Amino acid sequence: RQAIFFVESVATMVDAADMVRAAAP
Repeated sequence: RQAIFFVESVATMVDAADMVRAAAP
């Protein structure tokens, strides 16, 4: 259960980083 939460957290971080990268010129 904790591992799933960790994976979701990492996926969210990667998603946010991807959005920032897309927003950057």
